[in-house]
Amino acid sequence: LHFTASQPALVTHNLVMGIAIAVLALGFTVMPERMYGLSWAICAIGAWIIVSTWVVGSSPDAGIVINNIVVGGLTVLLGMVCAGATTRTRST
Repeated sequence: LHFTASQPALVTHNLVMGIAIAVLALGFTVMPERMYGLSWAICAIGAWIIVSTWVVGSSPDAGIVINNIVVGGLTVLLGMVCAGATTRTRST
């Protein structure tokens, strides 16, 4: 987005977090029966993405804050769906 030049540390952080989410998603797709223990990790990553705007970034503007809140919120929501699906699958 527009904060590549103004927040280079946050750009790198968001890239690493995106790769981590993609690796976890790939693992859940390929072998979901072995990944059930990591389903809550996606929720934790999403919460960290929201908070990291202020921890990693330095005086972020509104666009950066909104971007990280939306992406982090979606990550938490989808992580909860994933955790619910693995819990339901394991109990049957």
